[in-house]
Amino acid sequence: MGKKSKFFSGGRGSFARYAAIVTLLFILWAGFLRKDSVFGWVKARIEFRAQEREKARYRQEIQEMEEHVRALTENLDSLEQYARETYRFHAPDEEVFIDNK
Repeated sequence: MGKKSKFFSGGRGSFARYAAIVTLLFILWAGFLRKDSVFGWVKARIEFRAQEREKARYRQEIQEMEEHVRALTENLDSLEQYARETYRFHAPDEEVFIDNK
């Protein structure tokens, strides 16, 4: 008989078998069955990192928009050009020809 079979049989073996089963059940319970299992922690960590990246991307977009707004408010010519190009604004006495490329 090998060491494993001697370990799990006999007087001391019954306690070792019991301890191994209880330990396995605890690992299964802690890893899979609980609401806040180890896999739940990993999933939450991955989601947290994704949200942090998204938050950084939004901060960058906000900074770019603030720079764009600052440029439009400081220079009225750029504001007029932006309004004409984006919203097709024109003066009442102007004729506008739109070229859709």
